[in-house]
Amino acid sequence: MFIGYLLITLSIAGIIYFALYKADKKMYGVIAAVITLVISISVYKLFLEQIIAKSYGGSMTITVPEDTRFYGITWKDDDLWIGWYDDALKECIFKEDSKYNILQGKITVKNCHPIALTK
Repeated sequence: MFIGYLLITLSIAGIIYFALYKADKKMYGVIAAVITLVISISVYKLFLEQIIAKSYGGSMTITVPEDTRFYGITWKDDDLWIGWYDDALKECIFKEDSKYNILQGKITVKNCHPIALTK
């Protein structure tokens, strides 16, 4: 999905560059095309990646933090919530996955003993 999004973004940036190139404003065309690409890729990484992965079959990767064990994941509307268990602190941590830690929720349950991780 990212490739399709990138192709559309490159097409739009190319049209902007070509329009300004025809108007003898080559430098403005380059600047406008670069700004379009930076904004578009930032919007994808910050906001659209999860929505596309959930709704249109895209993909994304999540890394489990060191010294924790993964035990659950769920969608709540368009938000992805991940559950980790910290053995050292005996805490269950539910964290909303969001890129660059923007608008990210976190819930910590003290003295947690998840049944899914018992031996």
